[in-house]
Amino acid sequence: MATVASSEKGIDWGGGNIPLRASWGKLMMWFFCFLTHLVFLPFSFLMV
Repeated sequence: MATVASSEKGIDWGGGNIPLRASWGKLMMWFFCFLTHLVFLPFSFLMV
């Protein structure tokens, strides 16, 4: 069984492929859109 030592700076992930191939800003944009959708969806049922 192989062991992987982390660097002295405490960084576990040293780079390579970006998770989900999306930047941090784009992930936060989708998170914001999803949350606002959940917040304002009930108000659309009140307008009927």
